[in-house]
Amino acid sequence: MSNGIRKPGFMSVSSQGVPGAHTQGATQDELRGNLEEVLALCLEEFQGSPEDLPVS
Repeated sequence: MSNGIRKPGFMSVSSQGVPGAHTQGATQDELRGNLEEVLALCLEEFQGSPEDLPVS
């Protein structure tokens, strides 16, 4: 995570193409599930056109 807070036993991930999409989890499965949830929430809040979404 970009804020520098680290918890022992936790992994963190950020999506470079989606501002505000970062999360953490104790396992890869939890991390993946949390990231999917964060991305879904970011998509709900997105006000632009789908064509404006970043493509990697």
